[in-house]
Amino acid sequence: MIEKIEKIICKERGLKPEDLHVKSKKRFLSDTRYLVMYFYKKYNPYQKWIVIGNYYGFGHAGAIRAIDSVQTRKETEPLFRKEIKRLERLFEDKGIHHTSLKTLSSNVFRLESIITEAQSLLKSIVNEINYIEIYPGINKK
Repeated sequence: MIEKIEKIICKERGLKPEDLHVKSKKRFLSDTRYLVMYFYKKYNPYQKWIVIGNYYGFGHAGAIRAIDSVQTRKETEPLFRKEIKRLERLFEDKGIHHTSLKTLSSNVFRLESIITEAQSLLKSIVNEINYIEIYPGINKK
């Protein structure tokens, strides 16, 4: 998902995604990286900081600093706030939304079902092994 966010923001800012992966401290490039991390965290609040930061080689502290920077600028700079609102509308139009608790609980339910099924299968295997050990010469059919 981070690549999708990066692609949309780059297109809006007239950049190519690969431009953000070069070592450069140019304000426009770093702002764009910061926006990508900000929106990725916004739409994936349960994602670990280290994963977000590592995408650009920043580590977790760099991701936190980047996102704090966007938050501060959003509060203090009207033009920056306007750009963020425009990007939010664009993401909404493209179907990128906040990962909701409903989605997460649905995924947890699916995982629980898979685990229950695996436990049942494992129990059957153990029973089969026990049967073979108790009755070594008899084939169970």
